[in-house]
Amino acid sequence: MGKSTILFLLSIVVISCLLIEITAEVFEKPKEYDAKGNEIVDPDTPAHQQQQHHHHRLHRGKVHRRRQPVCVNGRPVDGACECELDFVGKHCEKQKHCQSFRRYRNGSCPECIKGYQGEFCEEIVCYNGKQNVHLTECECDDPYSGKHCDELETRKIYSYYNRKVFLLGPLGAISLIPMCTMYLVCEYFARKRQVKRVGLMMEGQNINVENRLLEKLLNKM
Repeated sequence: MGKSTILFLLSIVVISCLLIEITAEVFEKPKEYDAKGNEIVDPDTPAHQQQQHHHHRLHRGKVHRRRQPVCVNGRPVDGACECELDFVGKHCEKQKHCQSFRRYRNGSCPECIKGYQGEFCEEIVCYNGKQNVHLTECECDDPYSGKHCDELETRKIYSYYNRKVFLLGPLGAISLIPMCTMYLVCEYFARKRQVKRVGLMMEGQNINVENRLLEKLLNKM
């Protein structure tokens, strides 16, 4: 076989490949794209069917399990919490405060201990404040403190009124002047009444003492 024959055959092969490629481009369906620029695949095409088959294989063995809740004082049963005897709530986070061991059929309390309320005695009572989101603790108003906001501490009282005076500024300081004056006047008359009472008692025992001397003695006590 000569060189001319080989070249002729090669040229025929090249021309055939070019014709096949041109024919495929002419009869190929134009591609379509969505708004995000992704190619839209025809459901009847083998590529789409292969993609669906692959997706099905990935999810065929997947088991959807129901998520169990977190139970603080209990255990999860069928997607809900089964609480212990003295606890209630969605997550068994609230404690009952019943007056006795008696319970109704639904677990509620006939009577609550002091400082609690509600069907299950799970809500705290705040006498000088408000309950938190879970109704289990108190947020006390100044100057009250304690579990139920029913306690007053001297330190907190002083701190509370000092803040009030500081916020009021000069006006608050001026408002203290008449209060202090009234206190001193009341203290003066109280001392006078005390001297008078002691003097009358001593006169009843035939003891004569001057009021001035008696007042000095009482001041030293």
